[in-house]
Amino acid sequence: MFTQRILRFFVVLAGACYALAPTPARAQTCPVGDTCFSDSFELPFNFPANDAEAARFLNQATFGATAADISAVRNQSIGIWLDNQLNSGTTTLSRPFLEAFAASLPAASNPNYFGITTVGQDQRLHRWYDVAVTAPDQVRQRVAWALSQIVITSDRDDFLQNEPVMMAEWNDIIVRNALGNYRDLIREVTFSPMMGRYLTTMRNRKFELRRPGFDGCPAGPGIFCAGNNGVQPDENYAREVMQLFTIGLLARDQTFYGVTPDSTSPNGFLSTYDEEAISGLARVFTGLAHDSTQGSANVAGVVMNRNCGSGGTACTGIGCRFTNTQNFFAEPPRDPLMNGRGIVHPDWYRPMVCYPRYNDNGRDTTGGELPDPSSLPAGALPPGTPTANKIIDLNTSTGSISIVQGPSTPNCHATGNALSAADQQACVNYCENNIRAAVDALFNHPNTPPMVARQMIQRLVTSNPTPQYVARVADAFVDNGAGVRGDMKAVVRAILLDAEARRSFNAPLTDVNFGKVREPILKLVALWRHFGAVSGDTAVFPATNPQGGAASPLAGQPSLRRWGPTNPQDNYQQRPLGAPSVFNFYEPDYKQPGQITQAGLFSPEMQIIHEVTSVGAANDLFARICSGYGGNSNNCSSGALSGPTATTPPNDGAYFPVAQVNLMPSVMTLINPAHNYLNLNPMHAKLSTWLVPTVAKLAPRRESNCASRR
Repeated sequence: MFTQRILRFFVVLAGACYALAPTPARAQTCPVGDTCFSDSFELPFNFPANDAEAARFLNQATFGATAADISAVRNQSIGIWLDNQLNSGTTTLSRPFLEAFAASLPAASNPNYFGITTVGQDQRLHRWYDVAVTAPDQVRQRVAWALSQIVITSDRDDFLQNEPVMMAEWNDIIVRNALGNYRDLIREVTFSPMMGRYLTTMRNRKFELRRPGFDGCPAGPGIFCAGNNGVQPDENYAREVMQLFTIGLLARDQTFYGVTPDSTSPNGFLSTYDEEAISGLARVFTGLAHDSTQGSANVAGVVMNRNCGSGGTACTGIGCRFTNTQNFFAEPPRDPLMNGRGIVHPDWYRPMVCYPRYNDNGRDTTGGELPDPSSLPAGALPPGTPTANKIIDLNTSTGSISIVQGPSTPNCHATGNALSAADQQACVNYCENNIRAAVDALFNHPNTPPMVARQMIQRLVTSNPTPQYVARVADAFVDNGAGVRGDMKAVVRAILLDAEARRSFNAPLTDVNFGKVREPILKLVALWRHFGAVSGDTAVFPATNPQGGAASPLAGQPSLRRWGPTNPQDNYQQRPLGAPSVFNFYEPDYKQPGQITQAGLFSPEMQIIHEVTSVGAANDLFARICSGYGGNSNNCSSGALSGPTATTPPNDGAYFPVAQVNLMPSVMTLINPAHNYLNLNPMHAKLSTWLVPTVAKLAPRRESNCASRR
């Protein structure tokens, strides 16, 4: 007893010390009716009152509460547990694992791993499930999942559906930056070849203007010709990086909900950008393509060679972008093995680089500066010819932000050995610094903090955050307490430790509309985590790869762990990194028709949860309880979990140990028995009700409506 008291004393003391740290996550004021210390020596709600409150926090911060984490949160305090997660240094990645798995596969003619001969998106999904269920860096992974629904690429895109390694690296880009700085995330996304393929900045070319009498343009009285078939810079990424990833469509205040009236348009609101800004920004995002790294690369023990020189000769460094401009169009090598295993050269997923010959540098094809249209006769310039300067005018509620970038110096249209090494570097710097400057302008725009804050709150805590809640999180984005903008650790702390997020479920000040519907795919992952599911796949990486005998970098570690559905979009309407469009699975402003719309509420997840999908997901969840036992029987009451067959679990997917399955009926009756609205067998009904309710609560007047629509 004495030991327990001493332990409790030190836990409380640690929580108090944590509260003293200068962090914007700590509540600065206490709303009337809340219980907190006026001297701020303790985070409000730092010690959950019960297991349910601890579980609610964990369901917001992780892929699902477990008994071990509930105990840890109650013993350590929410603040200390979260701080340990944010600063653990553990970053569980997927691309290196997928590469090692691909390298461990044998030749196609001799499969020995359940018939798998090449890595595909199925294996990427199994890896995602394994990380979501078992990875120790749960907060990082959960935040990455939220960010992946804001900054989006998708394997359902034609250019990415057959690129599992590239999609695994995209996942890792989000994971690496999830608790970093949002500026770094958008910069890395902008240079990512996955985004380049998805939103078509890959090999995006400048408008090429040919001077009269040069490059095949007829000599004449100042009549210019269009090169490259008159193709204009692609505007796809320029539009979406503003609309979806940063500043949004309308000038807003720090609460997100306040919009600025447009003085030039009655009853209109001020737009953050116009078509001219899109065109100017599109010109910035030109000249990017796959890097071309001369020589050999070792990928999980597989050596892949690349020659980037012209005419079979080698090149080095940025010279490869000038002496052989065809590298702009070239594709890196793939697995050298016939009927390859899915390995690709790292240039496939390394950041794109700039090829100045194709970057809009303010000059025509001779290297001369683009002329002033007013100095030429009418019709002298082809339609769509840009001006010499790129001007991006972004509106804000307090004015406008203008970026002007003039023509490059020196002539960066030159190729071959026409430029010195110093001039080549200057041309590359001109291109890449312009891109970084454009990203910085969007990052520093006053709209970006509330845009990011509101969507991150929606993904983690509640679909309808109050203006004050959004503003507090946006303030943390603007300044983490040490003058740093965009610190995602500060943003996550502000979201999860805010008084509105942590206020007791039944507290008087808790809005009846607070909370969110659990995302369909997270129902499955939460079930696996909470009831201790494991993968029956027990293979480990070999000491050496079958091809070439090279040492496996993950020798002896668990190999592929197969978990669940590789086409979850069929029943769950969600697929990890597989949104149907750049607008995600659902829109943040979606309102379910009926009472939710009438109440003026948002319900994003309800855009994909309806009569058909709710039953489909429930059926799939129930099938996974006993699937694999007794000849893949899906009926827990058929004796599948008793007798000799119960000792032979599946070896190609996830399963629940029998002891855990036996616990489920008694656990389910304690969760929310009032929600047994599905007319199925008792266990099925209890299971589905645990997976359907909101993370917090909806207004009682809408409870029956929401239940029937899930």
